[in-house]
Amino acid sequence: MMVEGTRGVTLLELLVLLGLLAVLAGAAAPYVATMMGGLELRSAALRVAGALTSARYASLADGRPWWVRVVDETTFEVGAEGADFARTRLPGRVRFLAATSGGHVRFRPTGWAENATFTLGSDEGQRRVVVNQRGRVSVRAGATP
Repeated sequence: MMVEGTRGVTLLELLVLLGLLAVLAGAAAPYVATMMGGLELRSAALRVAGALTSARYASLADGRPWWVRVVDETTFEVGAEGADFARTRLPGRVRFLAATSGGHVRFRPTGWAENATFTLGSDEGQRRVVVNQRGRVSVRAGATP
């Protein structure tokens, strides 16, 4: 139903609007990609921190040592001493850049562990996952490239 005195949109007006939206989307794309990369890095750091915390609690409950080890630049594994280890890959372009204590951490049945720092990085920056002697795990911001 048309209201008297109104008109529709012409094809030319619609094409101009679509062109402007395409230009705006193209200009915003690099910012969105950077933001997604930063979220990917944060997610990977939280995934490693979660695995470390889970290994600590499993060691407390199980009564035997549990390990978290870096396998290569994109993979780590978690498991109890003398058992099979479960492997996990880091998401996207996130990599392990450095790891102290030989790239592994052992949680004792008391909950204590060796001090260790795992540095993860991507094009968007770095995050450090730190384990202290008491087995506490924290995620810290690292240097930006």
